[in-house]
This record gives sequence, C-alpha cells and structure tokens, in this order.
Amino acid sequence: MAALPRTCHNPAHSTIAMAPMRTLRQSIVKLLVVLACACSHNEPSTKPLGLGPLSLAERKAVEERSTADRYSRSRQDAEDRAHAEVERATEKSAAAAPSSSSSASAASGSGPNDAGKEASKAANKDAGAVATAITEHDWVGTYQGSDVTLYVMEGQPDRRFDDPKAKIRVERRAPQKIALVFVDSSNGQDLCSLESSVAGNEAKVLPGQRCFIEPDDEMQVKSRPGTAVRDGTKLTVHVILDTTLDVDDVHAEGRIEYEFNGNSL
Repeated sequence: MAALPRTCHNPAHSTIAMAPMRTLRQSIVKLLVVLACACSHNEPSTKPLGLGPLSLAERKAVEERSTADRYSRSRQDAEDRAHAEVERATEKSAAAAPSSSSSASAASGSGPNDAGKEASKAANKDAGAVATAITEHDWVGTYQGSDVTLYVMEGQPDRRFDDPKAKIRVERRAPQKIALVFVDSSNGQDLCSLESSVAGNEAKVLPGQRCFIEPDDEMQVKSRPGTAVRDGTKLTVHVILDTTLDVDDVHAEGRIEYEFNGNSL
C-alpha cells in the first residue's frame, strides 16, 4: 500500500485525502467494537425471565394432580374409618351375645348343666318306671331255642356242642329272685340251676354256685357272674363256669362257656 501524504496546501485536495482516512478509522472502530462484544463474558441477569406457555401448562397439570390425590386420600380415609366402625360394632355385638344368653339362662334359673341334669333325671325316671313295671313273675316260664356250649380244658383241644332244642326253665325263688334251670333236651332232666337277682328286664347270675344237680366227685363246676336278658318273649343267657378236674393225681382247670337264645313257650 502506498503511503498517504501527511499535508496538503490545497484545501480541495485535503478534503479528498481525509475522506478515505475517516472511513478507514470508522471501520476499524466498528471492528474493535465487534471484537470486544465477542470476547466479553456474559453475566447472568438478575431479573427473572418469566414463564412460557409450556411451563404454565405443566404447573396447571401438577396442581390438578395434587387436587385429585388429596381427594382420593380423603375418600380412602373416610372409607377406612367407616370400615373400622363396622368392625367395632360387630365385635361389641359378638361380645354381648354370650352375656345375653347367660342373662337369659340366669333369669330362667337354668343353664346347659341344668338341662343335662333334667334330661338325665327324666331318663332315669323312665328306666325306673320300666324296672318297677317288670317283676320276677314276668320271667317265670319255659323257654326253648338253641344253645352253644364250649368246653375249654388244659392239655385238651376245645370241644363245642350245639343243641337246637335247648330249654331253660325260669322259676321264682323270692322277691326279685329267680332260678335259671338248664334242662337236658334229650331226656327232660334238670342239669343245672343258677339263682339270679332280677332288676326289670335284666338278671344277674350270682357267682360261686355249683352248677350240676348231682356233682361229680372228679369235677367241680362253679359259676362266674353271668347275665340274662328278657325282651318280651325272648330270653338270652350268657354264663361262664369254672371247672376243676382231679383224676388219678392229675389236676386240670378249665371253663365252660354257655350261650342260650330262645323264646317262651
């Protein structure tokens, strides 16, 4: 670039020469201003910028959700309180029910135990009436049916005898006392007589009685406690007899089990 003249005596020439100089100076100043703005640091603004339309919509949605949540929690709390009230009322009713029944029992002067006692008394009264109605006279008669006799002896096999024509005769001996007389069905002879005590439709065979009319010296037979039951015309007898056998210095013990089922003739 050629150097510019520094002075000029012609005024016209001076204006023309200075115009480019001013233009260059102004350009340089503008350039420096631009560079200064580009190189300077931006400082944060202390004045709020405000909210845009998107921020306002978000805030409104948040407020609506908060209101809905508060309403839901309030409704749930009200339902929980109502449920708790119902449970408390139910518990009070259940607790009061036994007290009410107890009060009613106390007012009537009776309870479960009293009711059981009354039922037991009634049953005993009925049983007593039946026992009073049946006496030893109702047992008297001859009964025919079938019996089973089982002989059990030490050192010997068991022996069983069945008699489809068995007979038992019942005799009165004293008030509330009878005798069960076993009859030989082959010849009608009496084999054994056992005294028994009568209580209504049941008789108890007394223990320790000799069974056979003509006892054998070699065998002794004694009764255990036995039972006899009368049901209308039917008679059932169950007896066990203990046996002792002594033959030629041989001692053996056993028993006779006897069962009879028959009807009165």
